[in-house]
Amino acid sequence: MRWPLRNQIMLPLIVVAIASVIAVGAINGMLAGRRTALQVERQLRQVVGVLATSSFPLTNTVLRQMRDLSSAEFVLINASLTVSAATLQTTARLPKTEIVSRIQDLRLGPSASIDGQQYFHTAVQLPVGLATSRSGVLHVLFPQDEYRRAWRQAFLPSFIVGALTALVIAAVACGLANRMS
Repeated sequence: MRWPLRNQIMLPLIVVAIASVIAVGAINGMLAGRRTALQVERQLRQVVGVLATSSFPLTNTVLRQMRDLSSAEFVLINASLTVSAATLQTTARLPKTEIVSRIQDLRLGPSASIDGQQYFHTAVQLPVGLATSRSGVLHVLFPQDEYRRAWRQAFLPSFIVGALTALVIAAVACGLANRMS
């Protein structure tokens, strides 16, 4: 059985358009994810840098203000392994994680679930200073929902444009195929 000329022209163009949208979407998704992670990590390094180098004591109020700026939750554990300040209500179940000694090495850590909320969890050793309210380990918990929202903002616009372009190519291919046959 022979294929009509219209299908011989239209189907390869549609397949190529769809394949290119899928390929570009996958590449853009990976790049958007990496850009989002780098942006969040840079923002968290800046916030932790301010907390580590400022002269004010790290209290619940200060950490809440930093949470409002960065969307991250903070828990400060002092040298006697007790919570000295926190933005979370429940801090008893913080999972073990590698403690970073330099703020420049801060990265989005492994996934942690606290009170049903998923976070990227990382811990930073604050520089030992004269103020006891400033020393210890600062646990940084960045909500995964916030990360996904930032990723969608970076990924979806270009994916929508690509999908619309594929639809236009399909419509043009159908029109040309119909005219030729």
